[in-house]
Amino acid sequence: MLLAIPVGSGLAADGDAGAKQVRAWEIPAGPLAESLTQLAQQGNVQLLFDPALVAGRSVPALKGKWPPAKALQRLLRRSGLTARAIESDTFVISAAPAPRVSLRIERTTTDLPTVEVTEPHARVEHWTGFTSGTVITRAEIERSGAVTLSDLLRSQPGLEISRTELMASQPDATYSHGGAAGAASVGMRGLGAKSTLVLIEGRRMANYGLTQGGFGAVVDVNSIPLGLIESVEILREGASTRYGADAIGGVINLHLRHAFEGIDLSATAGTSQYGDGSHTGATAALGDTMGENRYLLYADYTRRYPLIGKQRDWYTQDKRRIGLWDQRSYHSYPGTFIPIDESGELPPNWIALPGCPQDSLNDEGVCVMDSAKYASLQTDFLSKSGSLRITREIDESVEIHADLRWTQVTQQQQARPEVRTVEISDGIPGITDLPGLLDYAFADLGPVRERTVSTSRGITFGAKGDWLGWQWTTDLSLQQNRTADRVSGVLLSTTGYNYFGPNSPEILEAMSPTIHRSGRNTQHEWVGDATRSLWDLKGGPIEVELGANARHISIYDVPSTLLNIPDNVATGLVSYPQTTTDNAAAAYAQATLPFLPRFTTELGWRIDKGRASAAASSPKVALRWTPTDTILLRGTAVDGYRPPMAIERERPEGDISIQTIRIPKNLAPCATPIFVGTTGIDCSLQVSTHSNPELAAETSRSYNVGVVYTPMTDLNLSLDLYNITRRKEIANLPVAYALLNTERFPGFTERNENGVLTGLHVYPVNFGYTKSRGLDFSGEYRFEDSALNEYTVRMDATYVLRRELLVEGDTIAERYAGYESAPKFRGRLDFDFIRAPWAATAGLVYVGPYRNYLFESDYVTCSEEQKAADKCVTPGFFTLNLNLRYAPSDHWSLALNIGNALDHEPTYYGPYSANYNVNFDDPIGRSYTLTFRYRH
Repeated sequence: MLLAIPVGSGLAADGDAGAKQVRAWEIPAGPLAESLTQLAQQGNVQLLFDPALVAGRSVPALKGKWPPAKALQRLLRRSGLTARAIESDTFVISAAPAPRVSLRIERTTTDLPTVEVTEPHARVEHWTGFTSGTVITRAEIERSGAVTLSDLLRSQPGLEISRTELMASQPDATYSHGGAAGAASVGMRGLGAKSTLVLIEGRRMANYGLTQGGFGAVVDVNSIPLGLIESVEILREGASTRYGADAIGGVINLHLRHAFEGIDLSATAGTSQYGDGSHTGATAALGDTMGENRYLLYADYTRRYPLIGKQRDWYTQDKRRIGLWDQRSYHSYPGTFIPIDESGELPPNWIALPGCPQDSLNDEGVCVMDSAKYASLQTDFLSKSGSLRITREIDESVEIHADLRWTQVTQQQQARPEVRTVEISDGIPGITDLPGLLDYAFADLGPVRERTVSTSRGITFGAKGDWLGWQWTTDLSLQQNRTADRVSGVLLSTTGYNYFGPNSPEILEAMSPTIHRSGRNTQHEWVGDATRSLWDLKGGPIEVELGANARHISIYDVPSTLLNIPDNVATGLVSYPQTTTDNAAAAYAQATLPFLPRFTTELGWRIDKGRASAAASSPKVALRWTPTDTILLRGTAVDGYRPPMAIERERPEGDISIQTIRIPKNLAPCATPIFVGTTGIDCSLQVSTHSNPELAAETSRSYNVGVVYTPMTDLNLSLDLYNITRRKEIANLPVAYALLNTERFPGFTERNENGVLTGLHVYPVNFGYTKSRGLDFSGEYRFEDSALNEYTVRMDATYVLRRELLVEGDTIAERYAGYESAPKFRGRLDFDFIRAPWAATAGLVYVGPYRNYLFESDYVTCSEEQKAADKCVTPGFFTLNLNLRYAPSDHWSLALNIGNALDHEPTYYGPYSANYNVNFDDPIGRSYTLTFRYRH
């Protein structure tokens, strides 16, 4: 229903002249509905809108002199609404749509432009822009049933999510220090998280407090609660000109909720069909206007309960049910004894020690352990967050704001107990006198358990406004993430342990003390940018954008001193503290040049300067041509540049570990040979870490060409081809490759005065380059029938044509496309139906098949047994999510989400797995979620 606010009583006889006349406006801040009424009365215009659309919205004061159309535009500019002139003095107000624009050139006599709701420096013009992208609206977020941002992004084609349930990916793995434990990061195009930029309102986020294996840092996307996000923009073309080479893979830009007045409350509860894997949540938002100030206070609570491997029958290392073999471990409790007779031979009959549970005996009567049953399929997740935004309109041209955000995420996960093979020289009392080997699991230490607490804090002061025709923004932000990691159950010593009897708590504590690790990442950043229209060309005005930024980053990552034990049995490595600081600055300029009504060019240039690197520039050129009213052709070419971070460049000198490494025979002799084989010699070598002051910056070049077809106003189809090359990739020196090419890496080998090999020096290097090429397809069709039912069909898909790692001389070292966890095809199809007060959504997600080899030339990972059983390709699969929403009034609604409605059960043949791929599979099964929302 549309409400009409009639024109004022003093309507000019010439309505067109009255609508264009400049008037003096003075409308106080307050509810949008009241402000619209006053604008209609003061401006002698008629406004048409749905009352439910403006309910709960507020706007700042309006004071100045403009024509009514311009005044209406300024009044709505931060409301999330747009106005369209249907007559010279009549305007229809509606919600600003996600970017979905017909290619047809519309000519109109009105001077009221469309209001853009996203920030001009981070918008995604999906159908009419220079490159492809995706917008996930607030309504789509609510219909998705996702609990965290990583859940939401995981179903998007072209995105790769590194989830937190790492222990579930390889259930035989327990704990490896040095990773960004607890963080969920996102990558695009197979280029990893360090080449994918995650932004909030176009601004960088602070990285996670724990570093990524001591070699770089990532953003934890789960540090931003879903309830605070208004929309998610995914820019799939590298935006290196604006953001730097961190963005060569793409950009994830999060827009937060700002324009709201009133109270918005929601409560969510969900569970699987089995009554486990549950989650609950609640959000509260309070927005108000007091004088010239607008306030938005937000709070969020999310709890997701753990799911352990033993709660799902399909998650097991006994793979006979899928046509493979029993891969459960002989390391068990109370253990399996392997006697050795006088000849030194292993007899065929191994002995299960008394006390082995009946369900842990395999067909041969050997005691085994199913490591998968201990691993976390879903972490115990608790998120608490709060934010406050204060906005003040200084005058009609300047607005200032302050944002405060705080989030704390606590997660817990677990893995199987530690295991060892122990040499027993005196036999087993009461069983055998023969010596032998005991495959043993330290069940009395319990599962290895890890708990991370990540706390993010941020404060931003900013301003935006108009000055001499420039639309400018500036922000100063201070952000920090602190993370504490605690691990129990890790075996550091076996001194005093009795394998055949009870052990005191004191002995167990001495064997496995709790390991603590803490870190923090602090970022101070200033950003400023400005845009304006200059003189007109034949196709319209030239749009110019200028920007600059400077940031200071400090990293402090301190592991437990318990790991500073050479050759400790837990890791075999020595952990070290990392304390670094880094400074970076950049400036860019970009111009949009519409030379002709149907042809536009965009040119950009960026200059980067790091603390220890010379300044470097990155150009960009983009073209857009509409040869007909229904076809748009587009293309971009972008160069990127990323100087090494301090944490990549500065390694602790002399950090040492003792490792057994196979060396080629031409590098012999070594000081401590262990085994001489036909292809090389196994040597015990001292491996030490070192810095590399010569480390160069990564560079990149990306191309994107595409076509958009719009045969009718409500139908849009696009197809884009991307090609990205990243050169001089920064990585730890690959030891296996360096051993075969020692001449390329000076100082890699260490020899004594007699020329005998004693050690290896490992340092960061620029090694090889990556090529990534593929196709992106998007489609959208919206229509209404005669009964005013609304229908929307959307499709997004990505097909990978090439993903390769190359080394010097263009030698292809590894091909990844279509191999382990890199399916060539991924897609999703969404269907929306709206008939007030009901709305229904069906979302179908497809993950294509992929081979269970790490890369093309890998002939080892998929075993001969798997090849014989034809289990070297994980099949493609669909998952279906359903959502039904009932909103009988403007104030409350109730929604039901059915996740994985087809109850797809994971199938995965990957190495060291338990039939589950943490990157794609849903471990919960069919689930149900209810959401109640109240707004006033």
